[in-house]
Amino acid sequence: MARFIKIPNVVFTDSTLPKVESYEDKITAMPDIKGWFRAREDTVMYEPNGEMVWLNDIENGLPCRQASVAMQPTLVENVVQGHASLVWPGDKNANLIWDGQTNIGVDAKTTRIIVLRAALVEGYTSVPFAFASDVAAGNTKRNALYYRYSSNQLEFAVDSPSNYGGGSLVSAGEWVFAICSYDETLNKNSLSINGSESLTLTINEPSTGLSDNLIIGSQSIFGAGAWNGDIAEVMYIEKDLLAAENVNELTLIKNYLYSKFGINP
Repeated sequence: MARFIKIPNVVFTDSTLPKVESYEDKITAMPDIKGWFRAREDTVMYEPNGEMVWLNDIENGLPCRQASVAMQPTLVENVVQGHASLVWPGDKNANLIWDGQTNIGVDAKTTRIIVLRAALVEGYTSVPFAFASDVAAGNTKRNALYYRYSSNQLEFAVDSPSNYGGGSLVSAGEWVFAICSYDETLNKNSLSINGSESLTLTINEPSTGLSDNLIIGSQSIFGAGAWNGDIAEVMYIEKDLLAAENVNELTLIKNYLYSKFGINP
């Protein structure tokens, strides 16, 4: 019996489902993609001094790093649809810091996409962070995506724990991908779960302190608010993919993620 996988406006059977590889070259060729981190044995490396390095799949792209062995996540094979994942235990204060400075300036437009799963059991922190981008030195989160166990919500904070517009219900243990976009000209922050229009949240407030590195897996470079669960893939694109004029690129990435991870809206 044929298995049907539903993608918005397109229905594929197993025999006609495009291969993941058919999307990868097109995504790599996107001029605005600066970071593409995928959990694989050939992308997670260790320096002689023990420093963990997550290689960037974009040519000449800078990697993510964590020098402290005590703050490193763990690569685990065959976690989701036969693909590997990086696992954060929640009580380890682990993170990876991107070498690439974002230095968001005037008219900045960015999108962060992350494939993740919150652990079934709440970890060390009550509000573990999936990632925070452009974190200020004062241990304050900016543009942070996090999972709140008390309400089973994946939420998007602008500049403080209380300054968010709600979130989307996501069950712990459920694999999803989150699309977080920012348009400085409109003071617009948007969060979309699995690329579904019905699960899109917009906050019309400016983000402040956008000057430092993208941090994956925690609230700050110190590992505070560490993520409790899995992160399989992260993209960083210097464009607001949730804007109407970028629908073709958004559709390309969504179809790639649907095909690779079996996640549907």
